[in-house]
Amino acid sequence: MKNKIKVFIRVICFIILLSFMLFKVNEVLMRKSITGEWNMTIKTNGFYNEAENRFDVMGFGSSHMYCTVNPLTIWENTGIPSYLLTSQQQPPCTTYYYIKEALKTQAPKVVLVEAYMFTLQPASYDEGVFHDAVDFLRPSKNKRDLINEMIPENERINYHIPLLKYHTRWEELEEQDFDNSYRKMKDWLKGYVFLKDSKEISVDEEVFNEDIRLPIPEENLKYLDKIIELSEEENFKLVLIASPYNVSAKEHGVFNSISDYAEEKGIDFINFNSLFNELNLNTNTDFYDSGHTNVYGAEKVSNYLGEYLQKKYELENYSEDENYTDFNEGLEKFNKEK
Repeated sequence: MKNKIKVFIRVICFIILLSFMLFKVNEVLMRKSITGEWNMTIKTNGFYNEAENRFDVMGFGSSHMYCTVNPLTIWENTGIPSYLLTSQQQPPCTTYYYIKEALKTQAPKVVLVEAYMFTLQPASYDEGVFHDAVDFLRPSKNKRDLINEMIPENERINYHIPLLKYHTRWEELEEQDFDNSYRKMKDWLKGYVFLKDSKEISVDEEVFNEDIRLPIPEENLKYLDKIIELSEEENFKLVLIASPYNVSAKEHGVFNSISDYAEEKGIDFINFNSLFNELNLNTNTDFYDSGHTNVYGAEKVSNYLGEYLQKKYELENYSEDENYTDFNEGLEKFNKEK
């Protein structure tokens, strides 16, 4: 009997040791974005290092969100603490599970969802993009459910055990791959991507005069309904936004349908594409490219958005609260680098 117990203990110890080794190898081999403007690893993983229940506003969506809404600008003008939990080309399914994951530690009064990806027909997932979205989510039912809904069954193991995907990266490894200090870092920009370069873009203003309605893709509408249902269950206000960019006539038609649907459901929808003149957006200086604002365009949108949220939802000003000194420190750094 004693021998069986010893064997059992040895097996358990071996399994624990093997799991630890696999975790460490996974951590080294996974692709990371921890430097420069596009340090999405820091932004996603850094969210988990934030204290619980400190963000009254949270934003979700694709690059249209993280290039357009700047939590530090909102903070400067209103004292509202916010965070963006986003990923590039984030499909509505991913947005839904990102919101669910955030609600495990936060209780936002307002949730912002960027609507651009809701205008597009769901396409085959991009493997690299989806790895960026899920690799640095911590193990949870939300992560498992997201993988199960997005990925064919025969490929799911690569997302649960990234080592199987990245095992060929040995020759590409750099010094930063062995540095796991990012695990304890926070993102001083609170999810925002800081872009100073500008590019002149062309916007067809005639598009906004067309009173057309095109259907919201069925799969996207399904997840919009799930997000609406979640807002009712968790008691947060849902606000849909459309970031300003060189919108096509087709996308404009779907935005109009989203606007109608939001009104029907009693949800706010702010389409910044119809506010170019009111925001004084300059197509020569306020855009990084045809799809995204730079820091100057984001400042104009974020000023408007912060004031709107404060007035509409009577959100508290925390600017004098000592628990939010990181926002003041981040703002000081941002203003120096802007």
